[in-house]
Amino acid sequence: MNIQTRASAIFRAAMEQPPARRRAFVEAECGDDTDLKTALHHMMSNANEGDETAVLKWPATSITEITDRDEQESAFESRPLPRVLFTEDLSGHRVGPYELIRRVGKGGMGAVYAARRADQEFRKLVAVKLVKPGMETEEILQRFKQERQVLAGLDHPNIARLLDGGTEGAIPYIVMEYVEGTPIDVYCRSHQLTVTDRLNLFLTVCSAVQYAHQSLVIHRDIKSPNVMVSTDGVPKLLDFGIAKVLNPDFSDKTMTAVSERPMTPDYASPEQIRGEQVTTASDVYALGLLLYELITTVHPLRSAYNLVGLQAAVLETNPERPSDMVAKLPESAALPEADNTRLSSRLRGDLDCIVMMALRKEPKRRYESVQHMADDIQRHLQGLPVRAHKDSAGYRTKKFFRRHTAAVVAGILIFVALVASSLISWAFYHQANYERARAEARFDDVRQLAQFVLFDFDNVVSAGVTPARKALIEKATEYLGRLEKDRGGDASIEQEIVRGYLKVGDLRGNLYGPNLGDHEGARKSYERALGILDQSKAPDVVLLSQTHVRLADLLAQHGSPSDALAPYEKARSILEKASGRNPAASRALVEVLPKLAFAQSQTGMLTQSLATYEQSLQLIRKLMPGAKDKPVLRRLEARSILRQGEARARSGRLDEGLAEMRQGIAAYQELATAAPDSPNVRRPIATSSGLVGDVLALAGRHREASEAYRKALDIAEALAVSDPLNAQYQRDRSTYLGRLGEALALSGRYEEGRTMTRTALDILRPLAARPDAAEFELHLYSWILVTTPVTELRNAPEALRSAERLVEIAGRRDPRTLDVLARAYAATGRFAVARDTELEALGLLPPGSRSDLRDILNRQLREFESKSSRSQK
Repeated sequence: MNIQTRASAIFRAAMEQPPARRRAFVEAECGDDTDLKTALHHMMSNANEGDETAVLKWPATSITEITDRDEQESAFESRPLPRVLFTEDLSGHRVGPYELIRRVGKGGMGAVYAARRADQEFRKLVAVKLVKPGMETEEILQRFKQERQVLAGLDHPNIARLLDGGTEGAIPYIVMEYVEGTPIDVYCRSHQLTVTDRLNLFLTVCSAVQYAHQSLVIHRDIKSPNVMVSTDGVPKLLDFGIAKVLNPDFSDKTMTAVSERPMTPDYASPEQIRGEQVTTASDVYALGLLLYELITTVHPLRSAYNLVGLQAAVLETNPERPSDMVAKLPESAALPEADNTRLSSRLRGDLDCIVMMALRKEPKRRYESVQHMADDIQRHLQGLPVRAHKDSAGYRTKKFFRRHTAAVVAGILIFVALVASSLISWAFYHQANYERARAEARFDDVRQLAQFVLFDFDNVVSAGVTPARKALIEKATEYLGRLEKDRGGDASIEQEIVRGYLKVGDLRGNLYGPNLGDHEGARKSYERALGILDQSKAPDVVLLSQTHVRLADLLAQHGSPSDALAPYEKARSILEKASGRNPAASRALVEVLPKLAFAQSQTGMLTQSLATYEQSLQLIRKLMPGAKDKPVLRRLEARSILRQGEARARSGRLDEGLAEMRQGIAAYQELATAAPDSPNVRRPIATSSGLVGDVLALAGRHREASEAYRKALDIAEALAVSDPLNAQYQRDRSTYLGRLGEALALSGRYEEGRTMTRTALDILRPLAARPDAAEFELHLYSWILVTTPVTELRNAPEALRSAERLVEIAGRRDPRTLDVLARAYAATGRFAVARDTELEALGLLPPGSRSDLRDILNRQLREFESKSSRSQK
């Protein structure tokens, strides 16, 4: 690199420093290189040291006018750039069709002017950015061109938009949306914003940065001057001049010295200082610095006055927590809502933790994304626990009560009042003396429950929200038990008790809501509800069937499909008998039949499954004309068609089954026309395409399977981008990546398959490593590690560890769970254990059932038996 290029790079970095620090910065960068010092002295002598944003003074001349835009672009991209001289201030001059009105900003690379079209075609005020003379090196011009390309691809309400661009006298320019406003830190001070107001403003900035990241753009220069807030309070992210584009079509040369790297040293992350790979985590770090400034009014590294000290501080020193920094500031620096002592208390805890997590030295230990950081701030504003704070029962409890103190007390009182009211009404139903005695007994129960909630509950909740919820459930169960004994055959009381047990069961282990994970306790609650209904002289048939279905759903998820068959069948039988005279029973039956059919198909009862699906479709079409919930019925119809096709394909009628499955997908797509962006419609389409891929892969038609998986993956990735925090979308994406990788590898496209499989494993690895990893995540991770045709990505020991965790959590009740464990045993050479485990898996299938699963398990069993025999010889 020649002297002039190095000098330009150092000068550019120096101009980003406060005036008082520029000379020391240059001295440190030049070291003993006298030639470099001479060149920089000449450049610095032309700079206006009295201006905080000093740039080179531009000698006077006129700007040549080039009218052919294509010729301009060609000159910019291919011809050597002549040096063009400018006046110090170009206000009043013309650049292309734009008249420069006044200079509004300048920096190391150039200047920005407020401008308008000289031809009066449009009267809108715009901002024109120009590269200045002396800076038109190939690197700077390439960076300037990249900024135009980056801005052209970004369309967000909080990012200044690109409007036009061109070249004037071989010097490129950019025309952007003009933002009339002030830097965000200045805006916060001048408008006396509170901490909460500043956090809300900062969240809007996070939205813009997250959008840029989703568009594969890393800003790399987030700081207060690059976040302008308009007069109406709207922040705008500016200056993508040193942005990095995560796109192979763009290039970004790696620099070797601090002064040659694209960054502002005061806002650079440790990895930027070290010259390492820059990722979205670097922007998270910069946002942490910006947030620090906004809530404390000072920079966390304000004590570093030279480049060497600044580098050492960034790399080696942990900044003070915001609450500690504020406590040391003079009172005049405090934010408006309190003195420094109170402000320090306001920042201590969540905000300290959020900022310090964003400022961690190691990129992997920061927030995974800007969205995660924004979500933590939002949770703080809502009084919820934040991820950055060390988790503890005391912390969760404090947050819980801070959010819900009034609501909890009010809810308890309302509950007590309702129970008391019900008991009084119930008491009046009986003879006077009997009523009085029973009412007094019920009153004692209510009083005991109220005493527990108002006094004992406070002691229990100090151990954490989960123990408190468990204690409340146990107390409610005791109360329901006493009420059950004294129900006296009253049907309305029985129904309320049943609904109470169903609610308790849901809180213990419901599949679709917050619960304690106590699946055995949930099963007992559901069975207790069934016991009451079975003894009832005239039970509500819909409530009775719903209770059987609740139990079946639980068993299907945490037992095995065969365990769920009996309660599903019981629910169908109850509803079929009542449907002729009870429309509600017919409607409830529509919900039960597809669940039963699916359980039948999962256990190899394919003939019965096809018949049940057919029954479901006939009933749906019968109810459809007069139904008020047609969209719900149409979704049930689409699902039944799809699953019926799957069962038919697995029964050996492949082409016929595939045709039905595609009819089901078409039905889902028709539903999507009414709400094309709804995840509730798009995800089932992805699931359906994935099922088609499964059927084709099972038949050995891997090329066609890969096409189906790719369709599913496209939707899953779009959903994951739209909602990055949705764990289900991330699991869907990893599922289809893994299956697509397998199909591609088996169809001869090995390299593509390896890429897809590696990506799937990269997503699943951290998910499976979590202490609260879901059964599905562990199963899929183990399965890919042990079965992928991309053999170099297999990892038998890791697969076995994951599979053993899966069985520990899920138990030994699902043949698929035991199958993946058996394969992991075999992959580690433990063939005898693999054989016994696979035999155990086969034993879980219903006797006499025929299915592809039974065929697969039998094939694996024969393989393990053969290898076990050979290993013992």
